[in-house]
Amino acid sequence: MLPRLFSIFCATLLCLSSALADEPSLKGAEDAWNSGDVAAALAQWQALAEKGDIIAANNLGYLYDHGTGVEKDPVTALYWFRKVAEAGGPVGQYNLGNAYLKGRGVEQDLVEATKWLTLAAAGGVTEAQTALAELEPRLTKDQLGEGRYRAVEWRREKQRELARKREGAPR
Repeated sequence: MLPRLFSIFCATLLCLSSALADEPSLKGAEDAWNSGDVAAALAQWQALAEKGDIIAANNLGYLYDHGTGVEKDPVTALYWFRKVAEAGGPVGQYNLGNAYLKGRGVEQDLVEATKWLTLAAAGGVTEAQTALAELEPRLTKDQLGEGRYRAVEWRREKQRELARKREGAPR
């Protein structure tokens, strides 16, 4: 009886490991990308991004922004960059700010660009700091103030959301 149970256990593990091997992963997508298999990387990033993975979402945004492995689609790129930015990812904030700055996938909006680039710069994205330095002379004082205000308000709202989640968490 024991050898039969052991055999069933091993067979179950083998089936599970095969199923898990087919699960998308960032490592699998990166390996596919590095080997030149853009379609496999795209499929894995798509599956992961739809589950909320912001690294995968940012990578999808990049593919659509540059037309790599997919038809170039700035609106779809913007969709994924916004997901990353709203989740608090500084690289996504930079990409979203850049889209507003250049009017890629969205109407150009220098105030909204300022908001997202300010957030990205605060998150340590040096390219955002450079973009802000180039953008600021093009803005009026009111526009610059409004962009910075929106960034502060966005941060405050994220902090309030986090506090609400903590309050609702079991203790």
